[in-house]
Amino acid sequence: MFTNQLSAMISANLPLARILDGLSKEALNRHLSNIIRNLKRDVERGVDFGLAIAQYPKVFDALYVNMVKAGMATGHLDRTLKQLTIYMEKTAATRGKLRTALTYPFFMICFLSFVFFVMVFKILPMFENMFASFGERLLPLPTRIMLVTGHIISDNLYLIIITLLLAFILGVLILKINRTKFLWDKYKLKIPLIGGLIKKTALGKFLRAFSLLTQSEVHILESLKLVSSTGYNRFMEFKINQATDMIERGSSVAAAFQRTGFFPDIIIQMISSGEKTGNLGDLMENAANFYDDQVEETTKSLLSLINPLITIVVGGSVGLMMIAIFLPIFEMGSAVRG
Repeated sequence: MFTNQLSAMISANLPLARILDGLSKEALNRHLSNIIRNLKRDVERGVDFGLAIAQYPKVFDALYVNMVKAGMATGHLDRTLKQLTIYMEKTAATRGKLRTALTYPFFMICFLSFVFFVMVFKILPMFENMFASFGERLLPLPTRIMLVTGHIISDNLYLIIITLLLAFILGVLILKINRTKFLWDKYKLKIPLIGGLIKKTALGKFLRAFSLLTQSEVHILESLKLVSSTGYNRFMEFKINQATDMIERGSSVAAAFQRTGFFPDIIIQMISSGEKTGNLGDLMENAANFYDDQVEETTKSLLSLINPLITIVVGGSVGLMMIAIFLPIFEMGSAVRG
């Protein structure tokens, strides 16, 4: 919202300090409002706007800052900010689609866990004394498994929670190591079903950022260095840096990307066409739109496959737990009638 409003007001030729003063009062986020007020003071003191926003890297990342600097240098800051707005909207929309794809499986897994704990800690103890009259050997196998599992969990609950918590903390610490981050980013691109979706998402973000920078007349090498440090995927960033090194040594952009062995042929072909026709930025934007559509289609396909599977697994698990609890009662009723 801030970037979109800033773009509209700059296109109206209003003074930047006055624009920032107005936006600081309209910002819904108090932290952002304070930052905008600081930017206004810096601009009034004569600080370049690009340098001013660079002081807040957690709000304005390297791509944002360099886009603003390029827009100011070319005299088209309003247009550059509008492009940034579209970029952020597209990126947010892609993230939203991924969250949508993961929401249902996450909810169903939480529901299954909740039902299991209710069974173990509430329902099972109510029936346990009654089951004892059967004798352990006479209980059906599903019931015995349920009872043993329930006792293991209830007797070691704190140990299990502490172990899971320590495993989570250890995993977070391990993933903070640069080498581990790199290997994880490389591996997750090969995960069955979702690996392709992750790669398409990363490629779409890279292509959109690359197209924005080249359309803003930022040099290709500088554009590649900027998009390689934006945190999409470290393995992909490594491949971008490889291509950048080859371009610096005199290779064409298309040939450099092809030699990395990472980027799909369609991207290579569009880069090659863009180099020949001089409209690389426009073609990269088309490629980004293509991958956004691919992400949407892949997400729909995954949902159509995963959702029924999750429903079957959760329903089957709940059904098995109910059978384990009520099967002895049915058998007792049959024995009484006999």
